[in-house]
Amino acid sequence: MNQIISKNINKYLVISLIFSLIPLSLIIGTLALNLNIILFIIINLIFFKKEIFKRKYSDIDKLIIIFFIFILFTGIFNTIENYYFGDREYIYLPGMPMAGDANYDFTILIKTLAFMRYLFVYLIIRFLIEKNYLKFNLFFFSSAFFCVFVCLDVIFQFFVGVDIFGFESPTPRKLSGPFHDELIAGGYIQRFSLFLLFLFPVFLKINNKHVSYFLSFFLLSLILISILMSGNRIPFVLFIITIFLIMISEKELRKHILLITTFVVIIFASLYFFNKEIKINFKHFFRQSAIILKVVNPVNLFTDYKFDRTNLPEHFDEFESFYDTWLMNKFIGGGVRAFRLNCPKRKNIYLGPTPKASERGTCNTHPHNYYLEIMTELGLVGTVIFLLIISKIVWFYVFKGSLFKNYIIPRKIEVPFFMLFFAEIFPFKTSGSFFTSANSTFIFIVLAVTVALINKRKT
Repeated sequence: MNQIISKNINKYLVISLIFSLIPLSLIIGTLALNLNIILFIIINLIFFKKEIFKRKYSDIDKLIIIFFIFILFTGIFNTIENYYFGDREYIYLPGMPMAGDANYDFTILIKTLAFMRYLFVYLIIRFLIEKNYLKFNLFFFSSAFFCVFVCLDVIFQFFVGVDIFGFESPTPRKLSGPFHDELIAGGYIQRFSLFLLFLFPVFLKINNKHVSYFLSFFLLSLILISILMSGNRIPFVLFIITIFLIMISEKELRKHILLITTFVVIIFASLYFFNKEIKINFKHFFRQSAIILKVVNPVNLFTDYKFDRTNLPEHFDEFESFYDTWLMNKFIGGGVRAFRLNCPKRKNIYLGPTPKASERGTCNTHPHNYYLEIMTELGLVGTVIFLLIISKIVWFYVFKGSLFKNYIIPRKIEVPFFMLFFAEIFPFKTSGSFFTSANSTFIFIVLAVTVALINKRKT
């Protein structure tokens, strides 16, 4: 009997350890992350086999399964269409397959089949939490540790010029920290910051109130300063939004909202006025935001308002390129990661002095917004399914007993996952590709945990 118990404990520990390595894998790179995810899937399939799939599915579960079935359908459909009826002649852009490359015909299908691994990730996490097999403490400790590591590495790079591995940032306005030439350090910190802040209330409760307050403000300062130093503006805004949403929704934190607001303003103002690069970076951000708001003003959208394209942020051209690309496959989309293939073939929007160079050059690998990308890749049908999933989750969390309730331990685990999910799917932001390994992994982890905890509370 003891051997059986010991065997099960070791089994659950192995699964939790592999799951807790995801924050580290995101730092190491895509290869490490994919290996981690594949190992996580294989180990769970070996341990639990069909048991993972033999359970009662909630409405949200069914919508997510339908979402993946539709992704598979549109991938197969577009592959057949491209192979037998597609125009093989298209304008070559760096990083795209050369015309006549045999892999071009199956790119969408390959990407689609690879993306299906996240359905397994979702179902496995749902199963593990439902059965209480997943040890959240290991994931919280791991996330907190590596979040602090990236924070300190960015601060070190800010003052020394290189990070602790000797990496220089590609640009002085933004810092890459341990991510070498990828300017995503601020985004990483924002994604794992709440696990750091919730580690102590959930797993390392401090009875001394003064020590607890000091530690909370110290960690909050560390996160704010490192994100500001990284130069990633959107992660900073999202972090502020999630902090204030948590304070508004949690009764025992609401009384501190004025103090926290003052604290955040002081930190931001101090770095903004005393550091040239941070000041330039955020002045540029405020100026770009004002320009975009002026252009997308509802009054202008329904008139013949002519705007000066020379002052528009570079992301605006990428947002704009979405529309004609979406029109090519309005209802079912072009398939996973098809934007890079379809964008160069779309109808011209803007004709500059050299049309092909100016117009086709606005094509990127994705339109830098999750919703615009899903519209082009999965069409109206896929977008509606995705919005239904989000609506269901928000409805259950906000209106079915999660929000404005007592701040108890189970809720303290649920809150960071939901808030990070909300920040990740926040519609009014620039973003990486929804279908890349790093983004998809994080999205479907926080999605799976949020849904699982909501369902456990309901039952």
